[in-house]
Amino acid sequence: MGIVLLLHIGLTFPGRNGLRAHALLAAWIGAGLAGIDIATGDPAWAMWVIWPLADLLITHALRTNRVIDTLGVHALLVVLGGVEALVLVTVTPSVAGDVAITFGMMLATVAAHAMIRYGQARLLTAPIALFATVNALLLVRDALDGGGWWVRYPLLVWGTLLVIHAVLAS
Repeated sequence: MGIVLLLHIGLTFPGRNGLRAHALLAAWIGAGLAGIDIATGDPAWAMWVIWPLADLLITHALRTNRVIDTLGVHALLVVLGGVEALVLVTVTPSVAGDVAITFGMMLATVAAHAMIRYGQARLLTAPIALFATVNALLLVRDALDGGGWWVRYPLLVWGTLLVIHAVLAS
């Protein structure tokens, strides 16, 4: 209920393109996760969720205030995500494979956006290339995990996004 209330407040009162709602939502989620960490006495795992939320909020604010364009948002998120990935791998070396796959997906997303932006690909061609790249990375990760086919869920999500892109592009 708190999340719904904060979204309502953020969208109802004057703000720019939902930035206030995004800030309130990120603050609420961050406080809740930090509270769970404190209450359970677990290690500070919430930091790995709060950090990307802050990255998204920063890039949203920069885009809303027209400091950077959409391609700049994607590129900055890759840089910020790369810093987080380096810290994460330093703290927890066992996640290096997952981090590398995730970073590869982020780079593929920026590359697809740049392809569209600079006329190298049409609106549908870049998402198809992105879909193939991301899913190849997921299949590699699945093979490294020894199978289990957990990868079908991200494949379904990325496939749905591709279908939506195809509908919007036609």
